[in-house]
Amino acid sequence: MIELHYPKPQLSFYAYFEQRDRFIYDVETYEEWTVFAVERGSFHYELNSGPGTAAFGDLLFCKPGVPVRRVVIAPLTLQFLRLRFIPGSAGSPLPIPEGKISIRNTERLMYNYAQLRRSRHLAAEAAEELRNHYVQDIWNTYLQETHPDPEYAKPRRPPSGSPMGQAAAAIEQRAFDHCSLQEIAAELQMSAYRLSREFKSVFGVAPVHYLRSLRLEKAKVLLVETNLTLAQIAESCGYESGFYLNKLFRRHLGATPAQFRRSHRL
Repeated sequence: MIELHYPKPQLSFYAYFEQRDRFIYDVETYEEWTVFAVERGSFHYELNSGPGTAAFGDLLFCKPGVPVRRVVIAPLTLQFLRLRFIPGSAGSPLPIPEGKISIRNTERLMYNYAQLRRSRHLAAEAAEELRNHYVQDIWNTYLQETHPDPEYAKPRRPPSGSPMGQAAAAIEQRAFDHCSLQEIAAELQMSAYRLSREFKSVFGVAPVHYLRSLRLEKAKVLLVETNLTLAQIAESCGYESGFYLNKLFRRHLGATPAQFRRSHRL
């Protein structure tokens, strides 16, 4: 079994931007790993990994030396992080993600964001220590969601190195970027039919239904936590249109997205 070692992020620069309706530059290139962590609003981006939309729950990792194009869609509040990664202990290195990642544990993420905002009112030394602690916790959340420790994994989840463990991880990592189950099956060197059959035997649900549940959960969070339009939320969740997302909400949740937003907002 291959043992992974995890690089540790070290914050070299931090900034907080609130209700920005545009970026100063449409295109920017950074000398260090840079992360746009969206609290509210959304923006469109273009990277080598492809175009997309980032909204609440998303973190956009920009590789050093690679230009990133960005355009604000809805007034943007975000944490801006520049990071250096310290190599971990012996083992096979875990690659740093390039492009968008989505955190499912949004309650933990919101707490970390609040603590980062709080650091702006502290003395420099205390602020640096606090920021590194909560940036590390955000990174740990990503690691736990994408590379779960088998000891703490859900009882029904297979080992991460098994075919279905790999399939689940791939679906989770690509859920919001127009995930193709056929491509995942091909990467695992099996047919789509076999993937569906084996995935359901392990998880009790077909992969297409697992994918849908991840997307609907994120859509619910965005409806409550942001003012994004339905079309913007659909794009952020991996769907091509707000019409289709509305159809899914009515079928599986018994309400329209607009009704869900009204009933779940304080």
